[in-house]
Amino acid sequence: MKNRVVTATLVPVAVDLTGLTPGEIRQRLRDGETLTAIVEAAGKTSDELLNAAVDRYRIAVEEVLQ
Repeated sequence: MKNRVVTATLVPVAVDLTGLTPGEIRQRLRDGETLTAIVEAAGKTSDELLNAAVDRYRIAVEEVLQ
């Protein structure tokens, strides 16, 4: 894992995108698999992961700014 903070932030997004559990994703990361490989194995793309993460962040920021 290149950046644990970013990876930890993306795990919940990957859970929603793939239907896997957080534990399943973390185990696969520990086994050396990348988030890209995990989401692609679930039929999604890294762009979908990125867009979902950005959308989640945007919603959180908008809530804080209201």
